[in-house]
This record gives sequence, C-alpha cells and structure tokens, in this order.
Amino acid sequence: EYPELAQFGELPCDVILEEYQVRQQLGEPVDVDTFVSRFPQQATSLRRLICEAPRTISRRAAIWNQRNGNNPPSSRTPCGMSS
Repeated sequence: EYPELAQFGELPCDVILEEYQVRQQLGEPVDVDTFVSRFPQQATSLRRLICEAPRTISRRAAIWNQRNGNNPPSSRTPCGMSS
C-alpha cells in the first residue's frame, strides 16, 4: 500500500508485525500465510514473531478489557497454540 517504503529495502520485522497487530485489533481477518507471503525475505522471522506476539497482545488486551469491562481476549494464537 505504501510503495515509497520499498526504497529503504527490507522493512524491519517489528514494523511489519505492527501492521499485523493493528489489523487484528481492528477486527480484520488476517491469515498468517497470506500476510507473511507479502514479505518473503522476512517470512521465517515474521512467522516466529506472529506466533509469539499473541502472548504480549493478550496481556495488553486483558488489562484494557479489565479497565473497560469488556470480554477477555481469545486464548488461541494465530498459530493454533493456546496462549
């Protein structure tokens, strides 16, 4: 969506992961394989980060939900493991 970023070469994995997380937080369906395929040079690292990230996101979401009286986050990760 932002081709001007390509001039800098590879995007850092944490920047790409942030996009993934924002899409999830907005309720967009995000398929891990499809998302990772957009960044083939970082695919291995991204897949690992995406599988690890839900633990951090779930902790943050649980705090936010607790403060706002919402339902707790799902305990399933995008990699199919329980968090």
